[in-house]
Amino acid sequence: MEKSTVYFTDFRCPVGTSQLDKLKKLCVTAGIKDIDMDGKFVAIKMHFGELGNMAFLRPNYAKVIADLCKEQGGMPFLTDCNTLYPGSRKNALEHLDCANLNGFNTITTGCQIIIGDGVRGTDEVEVPVVNGEYCKTALIGHAIMDADIFISLSHFKGHEATGFGGALKNIGMGCGSRAGKKEQHSNGKPVINADACRGCKRCLHECANNGLHFDEATRKMQVVTENCVGCGRCVGACNFDAIAFANDAATKELNCRMAEYAKAVVDGRPNFHISLVVDVSPNCDCHCENDAPILPNIGMFASFDPLALDQACVDACLKQTPLPNSQLTDAMAKEGFCDHHDHFENTTPNAEYKTCLEHAEKIGIGSRDYELITIS
Repeated sequence: MEKSTVYFTDFRCPVGTSQLDKLKKLCVTAGIKDIDMDGKFVAIKMHFGELGNMAFLRPNYAKVIADLCKEQGGMPFLTDCNTLYPGSRKNALEHLDCANLNGFNTITTGCQIIIGDGVRGTDEVEVPVVNGEYCKTALIGHAIMDADIFISLSHFKGHEATGFGGALKNIGMGCGSRAGKKEQHSNGKPVINADACRGCKRCLHECANNGLHFDEATRKMQVVTENCVGCGRCVGACNFDAIAFANDAATKELNCRMAEYAKAVVDGRPNFHISLVVDVSPNCDCHCENDAPILPNIGMFASFDPLALDQACVDACLKQTPLPNSQLTDAMAKEGFCDHHDHFENTTPNAEYKTCLEHAEKIGIGSRDYELITIS
């Protein structure tokens, strides 16, 4: 497979130049104007942030992309699908309120916001997965599949299960309907180390599926296996490393399913992808909080290949020095720390991401081999 091309610009801005100017230049240089958008619907997939989280991408970035689409005659809309877990984005009404409260509206973004899988998260399309090994079809939000052109705008950061969240996760997991998200998580069931459990019940508040039970006698949490969908929210909620997935294969299969869902979304239509490596929090923007960044702000990346984009972003991150007073440096300072020589795995040792990249290449999403072109 030929090398893909990834374009990069850092966040340094001389007086009179905005980061938004640099983002526009990045996208234009990377070829976004080569896409024929005239009279076509353009889905811009991004994360609007959970209420309380402050690490999500600002709506200003979305407006740059929407304006570029409109300059080319396109009809853009921002989109995301509903979540499996409790929070402020589990149905379209709450999701739209959350987006508005976090600053996303027609004035700030220059386009409409449409929740991809409808009011209840059930408005979905069954899409074939070419070369799929785990999923022969994927359940994708209807509005996303109605678009003629697909663009992802991703916040690249850590993730408690998949190691990091970038373009492939934004596309694969993010575009899945609620049923689609459940299918991707279906093989992973967490286990609880009773000795490490403090009985704080923080994990219980994160579970939307009655997958946890608190034993009043022992003051310990227990997993209700028949109800658990394997979403991993409890893993990220625990501050005491008491919860982990039962086996490594569960996370690896999640990664493979997520890659296959991403392929279902992008296959057969023009697509373009942007990732910003900024505010690199250790966990997903789905959390109602964001811990201190684990790595410095690096810059903005763009490519027609979402796999090459993720690979370039993770490669850039692994070259950085961890930031002090972060979950990463706390983990490195623990007695008995095992160095995985990987910032994301050191942050959350139970997380794993390499399987996703390998499987994405295997099924033909793109290439992990890339040429990085830096622009000023």
